[in-house]
Amino acid sequence: MVSEAMVRQIVGVDGAQALIRITEGAWQDYIDEERIRFHRSTRAHVVWDYMVQRADALLVEMEGVERIERQTRPLYVLRDTIAIRPKLHTRDATTRNYPTQAQQNVEATGLFPDTRFQNVTFGYRLDAAEAGIEQYVITSPADSWLIDLRELASGELRPVAGMLEMPDVEAPWRDIPSIRFGTDSQ
Repeated sequence: MVSEAMVRQIVGVDGAQALIRITEGAWQDYIDEERIRFHRSTRAHVVWDYMVQRADALLVEMEGVERIERQTRPLYVLRDTIAIRPKLHTRDATTRNYPTQAQQNVEATGLFPDTRFQNVTFGYRLDAAEAGIEQYVITSPADSWLIDLRELASGELRPVAGMLEMPDVEAPWRDIPSIRFGTDSQ
């Protein structure tokens, strides 16, 4: 499974800022569209489309990020280690996926059946009235942690979620640099 500390290390401040801009911009694109939506899922699909467009324009330009597809859906691979994908998160920080075999596999192992990258999701939690974004998050379908992207973007971090086993302080992921904007794209 992927640890919260590992995801924080790889995403870093620049990555968190980019994920917030992607999500914030996608929500604003949805608002600016001014079309009435009759179902929450419709809204989530529209915002997801905008998130993908913005991630393709911003996230893929970052050093250490590659876009791959799984069944025509984009996954963004960070530092050849984890795959991240955009999602709407419920109030309890889970995603509203239909429990397909692939989704059950991700929840159990952190992996899609046909990828080698641990999977995490980034996105947003709506406020109680579902009128706006309350929190920008990264979560793992297989684990119970949540990263507040505003916190990560600010560099002020709360302690990571507790672990049952002591982490390997010599773990090779500790040497993986965070994704970041290249010097020419700032």
